[in-house]
Amino acid sequence: MMKFSQRITIKLFSKEKLFQKQQLKNLEKLSEYLDWSLYQLKFQDEYSPSQVSIWLKGNIQCLTIPFSRGDLQSRLQVERLLKLGLRHFFLFLDHSEQLNSVILSDLSLGNYQEELESKKITKYNNKTKCNSIFALARSKVTKLKFIKCKLDGNFATHCPKVYPSIKTLIFDQCYFLDNASYGQFKNLIDLRIIDTNVYRKPNEKENKIFNICTSKGVTSQILENLILNGLDIQGTQPIKQSLKVLKVDISIGKCFEKDSQNIWKLISQIQTCKLRDHHTKFKFSMIKYILKSTDDNTVDLPPINLEISYLQVTKKSMELIDKPIENTLKTLAERNGLIINKYEEIIATDHRYVIHVKLKEVEKRSLILIIHNKIIFS
Repeated sequence: MMKFSQRITIKLFSKEKLFQKQQLKNLEKLSEYLDWSLYQLKFQDEYSPSQVSIWLKGNIQCLTIPFSRGDLQSRLQVERLLKLGLRHFFLFLDHSEQLNSVILSDLSLGNYQEELESKKITKYNNKTKCNSIFALARSKVTKLKFIKCKLDGNFATHCPKVYPSIKTLIFDQCYFLDNASYGQFKNLIDLRIIDTNVYRKPNEKENKIFNICTSKGVTSQILENLILNGLDIQGTQPIKQSLKVLKVDISIGKCFEKDSQNIWKLISQIQTCKLRDHHTKFKFSMIKYILKSTDDNTVDLPPINLEISYLQVTKKSMELIDKPIENTLKTLAERNGLIINKYEEIIATDHRYVIHVKLKEVEKRSLILIIHNKIIFS
């Protein structure tokens, strides 16, 4: 009996243009074998479709553009693939029942270019068929990951239209534009934003060519836009959102530059919530604000995880100077309306403190504070 891998990952890494044609030839030959093999498996007992992942790194435009957008540029690149003779690749894409994951790496993803209505193709031919194959393949994808990508222009607005079935969305070492708009991923369950920065374009007075980094980690506004996608948070009714997992590098210091109660109310409704901020110097008053801003109906959810590098505490009274760190922290937390009900100091490859914190007088969702670097006494 023929057996086949349950997961197939196809990786294409950009090289010099001289070698890209050979890469595409290899892809065509691989697609021919895979398409034949998967077709034969359909007639086996206990057949289970193989999950297919495609990973595109760098500027192989004839593939990265159709896999990242559904506009005029995409249609032009599909036409180019046809001219290059990738017939079996289109057949493989069409016959794959479980194309569930796409990874796009080292790309600058900019504005969409839609055709005028008068110039759109209305007749059905081989080109429109292959564009339909790409559109159908993208509609099956449930996991989308961006690595070292620059998200520019209106890309973030249109991306959910290109990938309407996304359940897991990952941004790894990407750059977000500070004033971008975001479309709605209606089926999103898992959102992860790792080592990602926010930038803005220089204004005329700055006389600079390169974009300017404004934040290490996403801001509360960007995170709110990604999660909300136009939903109203101002009402008294709980928000019906699909998101269940949130793991994000966030610039919490930036959150306190404006009223940030909305974002903490929103975050607290997510069941698995892990935040990381290695740049802000935290105080117990900030932790109290975060916990007070959580939603009243989330007290039974697991604690929010907040991983930081710095906790700044002030010893106002002489009696705290010679006390152990645990006792000092508990006393200072209580003075800020907090209770530390569990404390651990872990000395391993890195020295860290793990502190379980909750509000003193109000029953709300609790928080696990993980301090990786040091506690600053002043």
